[in-house]
Amino acid sequence: MGIFGGRKRVAGGINIGKKSSAAKIKNIIEGNNFIRIDIVTTDQGPMEDDVFWVITDKDNETYHIPQTAPGFESLIQICEKVDGFKMNELISSMSCADNRVFNLWIK
Repeated sequence: MGIFGGRKRVAGGINIGKKSSAAKIKNIIEGNNFIRIDIVTTDQGPMEDDVFWVITDKDNETYHIPQTAPGFESLIQICEKVDGFKMNELISSMSCADNRVFNLWIK
């Protein structure tokens, strides 16, 4: 069924929420309107998207952007400026081909 079928749940029971754009996620982060940043990986690649930025805002709304979307890479530069951002987890996530959640930052 793929990652977008059914309830949109992936590894660890994380709801990846609404599909978004890099610009929307950038605005949430730069506006300091977030409580959690994750990378979610799945075993669905390479035929389907299998790496996602997942951002939870202060209203507990969750947004995601797949790795293939424009602007995915630019989010690294924005997020690495967040105090306490776990760059080592980001690096680990990029080589993962399993269903897994990498927490990069949590309030």
